[in-house]
Amino acid sequence: MVKEGFIGKEEMDAAVAFPIVFRKPNEISKHNSYFINYVIEDIEKRYGKELLYYGGLKIFTTLNARLQRVAQKVTRDHLEYLDKLLARGEKQNNIDDKTEKQKSLQGALVAVAPGTGAIQVMVGGKDISLSQYNRAVSNNRQPGSGFKPFVYFSTLQKLNYSPATVVKDEPVIFKILGSQDWEPINFNNKFTGSIVLKKSLMDSINVISAKLIDQIGVETVIENAIKFGIQSHLEKNMSLALGTSPVSPLEMASAFTVFASGGIYAKPFAIKRIEDFRGNVLEEKSPRYDKVFDPQLIYLMVDMMKGVVDDGTARRIRRMGFNRPAAGKTGTTNDFKDAWFTGFTPTLSTSVWVGYDDATPMQNKQGARITGSQGGIPIWVNFMKEAMKDEPVKDFPVPDNIEFAEVDPKTGYLVSEDSNSAEKIQVALLKGTSLNQLLLELENETAE
Repeated sequence: MVKEGFIGKEEMDAAVAFPIVFRKPNEISKHNSYFINYVIEDIEKRYGKELLYYGGLKIFTTLNARLQRVAQKVTRDHLEYLDKLLARGEKQNNIDDKTEKQKSLQGALVAVAPGTGAIQVMVGGKDISLSQYNRAVSNNRQPGSGFKPFVYFSTLQKLNYSPATVVKDEPVIFKILGSQDWEPINFNNKFTGSIVLKKSLMDSINVISAKLIDQIGVETVIENAIKFGIQSHLEKNMSLALGTSPVSPLEMASAFTVFASGGIYAKPFAIKRIEDFRGNVLEEKSPRYDKVFDPQLIYLMVDMMKGVVDDGTARRIRRMGFNRPAAGKTGTTNDFKDAWFTGFTPTLSTSVWVGYDDATPMQNKQGARITGSQGGIPIWVNFMKEAMKDEPVKDFPVPDNIEFAEVDPKTGYLVSEDSNSAEKIQVALLKGTSLNQLLLELENETAE
């Protein structure tokens, strides 16, 4: 600048002598950065860099800043706890602090509003200052058993099964044309025998899910998953029943809004409105949604997934003190490489993923291993407690033509109201179909 005559030498000397003061990172911006980067990438793709950075745009988003701060904190805190549990976060010889932190567990959390598709929260990793990679949208991982609700829904839809239909958990081998035989194994390496459909989902029995997809066809499940909003490529093989095709947390949170909203799908979005520097509206999001599934069948699934939370693989939610009506599904992949929980209330659907970026198994030599219950649920609960604290308690609305019955979880037969048997489970049923059949079976037994 001196050479070109813009300033004199004295001005240059004064500028050089002036102390450099580094500004501390803006904590608010830090919490919001994954969401903001997601929005920026979208606008840059559609409008170009010049208009985005120099056009004076005003961008209005769906972000809930308070919940975003909560989500980032609870995610980071639990990941640090899990790192200590697995003893992988401790500093080792010849490994600097930055390298060690990059080896730590990562996670993602996305919360979407049912019925509108508005993305309220997006956490793409433990700390934006260490990694800007957004695992909420860019890091597709296997959902494991978290994918099973799409299989079970397809079963209700295509085979006319009810939550009280009896299925059998037993050793089974599937002959795969042109490939090796497939023998699905349950998480506990045990078999339950006869069990009603709702209880099999609550206990997340792999064999049952595999038998169901064999009956209804892989194509049916894929077709329905797409209607739920899953956009990632789904492999056409039977192991899809166990969640072997990778998806993103955003997809899972969005897909589960269809359950929460009674069969309505709304495409997820982060931008409400964009104005130019003169205030002209360049685009504005108007609510667009499609009724993609029968609300009665959807409710049968909601009730089944409420069972997962109340007394199934996600019962830790109740032990942690989250007592509102909620439903969802845990997911744990082979060798504990991924831990998920996607759950919802009537007003918010939230998906949580935990794992290592390099897909290292989350277990150590001392026997500690991270499942969906241990990895995803604590983050989900601590976030949802804050998200729901100012909202009135609200249960999922029951559609017409739905009634409830208590049945034996092994036989599917009705259990009388005055029975003291501990072996009973409440199921939601379509009126005039499964319930009448169960009543008839009970009456025949009594007559005999």
